[in-house]
Amino acid sequence: MRIVIADDEDLILKGIQAVLSTWAEAEIVGVYQSVSEMLDVLAKKPVDVLLLDDRIDPDCAPLNVIQRVQKAAPKTKLIILGTLADGMVIQEFFSRGIQGYLYKCDILADLLIPAIRIVSQGRYFLSPTAGAEHVMAIQGGRQRWQLDD
Repeated sequence: MRIVIADDEDLILKGIQAVLSTWAEAEIVGVYQSVSEMLDVLAKKPVDVLLLDDRIDPDCAPLNVIQRVQKAAPKTKLIILGTLADGMVIQEFFSRGIQGYLYKCDILADLLIPAIRIVSQGRYFLSPTAGAEHVMAIQGGRQRWQLDD
């Protein structure tokens, strides 16, 4: 399984690499701290799964980054590594085509490989906190809204 990791935090990158190094099926084909470098590789190399920080580029809204990724690599499965636990935001991400959301405050070392496996099978994955927030937002009767770019 060909994986690209994109996060602006070096410690997160090294942690993800350490977890994935224990999984024989994983082939890390790129580790990036900027959107532009990552997009260049995605456009040129086939990648199965992209692990993408939701705040990798403070000058570009997360929804814009998602759109750019989908344009560069439409067949790549996208898992967001998120700092937001708002169910409505997570719902908006999924409506824009992501396949997985891992909330960074959950225990990612235990969730990372199962998330990649599930998403690569064409199913969706939410980490526990993200899933709970998503369900509460749906059942909370809040008015439907959309994030702007």
